[in-house]
Amino acid sequence: MRDLGVFTSKPISSDELVEFACAYARRAGRSFEKRSEVSVVGTPPDVLYLADATAVQNGYFAEEEKAVVTARLGADPAGYVSIHFTSSDAAAGLADEMAKEIGRLWEGIVDYSGAGGQLGVPPATNARLPMS
Repeated sequence: MRDLGVFTSKPISSDELVEFACAYARRAGRSFEKRSEVSVVGTPPDVLYLADATAVQNGYFAEEEKAVVTARLGADPAGYVSIHFTSSDAAAGLADEMAKEIGRLWEGIVDYSGAGGQLGVPPATNARLPMS
């Protein structure tokens, strides 16, 4: 499994995230299942797992990391969304598009470090997570 995170400058509640995940799955023609503390989008082998917890502290481990995120956002982050996904090309593409949409809706920046990239920068050698 790999991970994408989205730091948001607008707060996002767990309920909003679940509603978003359900609507996103419907638009993408994917199944949706709500499990304890996680929303599941897709079916094997193309599956995304969105954690319900949206606390900013879930996205970094040190104050230095928070400072970098704050500098990139232009403000302290107000929320964080964690997307775990299976290693298929379709799951990676779906996770990337979902992360970008979350970033647009809640004014955020995608953290690709759990998938081989950096904050705001997808992995250059991974065609499954394109730059655009």
